[in-house]
Amino acid sequence: MTAMRLYNTLTRSEQDFEAGADQTVRMYTCGLTTYARGHIGNFRTFVCVDVLRRTLKYLLGYRVQQVINFTDVDDRTIAGAQKAGMDLRGYTDQYIAAFREDAQALGLETVEEMPRATDPANLARASGAAKRKPRRSGVFFCRALDVELRNPYRPCRPCHRPCRRRGCALPSSAARPRWLRW
Repeated sequence: MTAMRLYNTLTRSEQDFEAGADQTVRMYTCGLTTYARGHIGNFRTFVCVDVLRRTLKYLLGYRVQQVINFTDVDDRTIAGAQKAGMDLRGYTDQYIAAFREDAQALGLETVEEMPRATDPANLARASGAAKRKPRRSGVFFCRALDVELRNPYRPCRPCHRPCRRRGCALPSSAARPRWLRW
């Protein structure tokens, strides 16, 4: 097969792409949080991933297994459903349907799986994880690495836990660039 090189943001270098042993490529794309209709910024991501998907599938001959999730429960979806006087499922259904229509209008391929965060399998998985011993998770950012990496918000290495380096702390919301506020 033709070699494909992709940029690995973790190592900050280009690397040859290698599929699994069975020549299947598994892709995950973070989908919409379904409190509003998708916009051009959302669909830019899906169009780019669709181009990658088609290249892998049709040009390079790999089997592709892609998942796009829908986050159908968060503060904005709950508030929107309450304001609209609808149940959460009905409220998010309208935006998921709109996403599918818009994706079809853009000519995006239908992916193999499109689960919701509130699907029974996902809820069972989350419930099982909650019963296990709680542990820290998430990605933390190290301000002390600013000079070293020239990116103060890059995850600390190697374990993605809060850094213990002198001067390292999660930046306050006001100190973060607007695009990085969470």
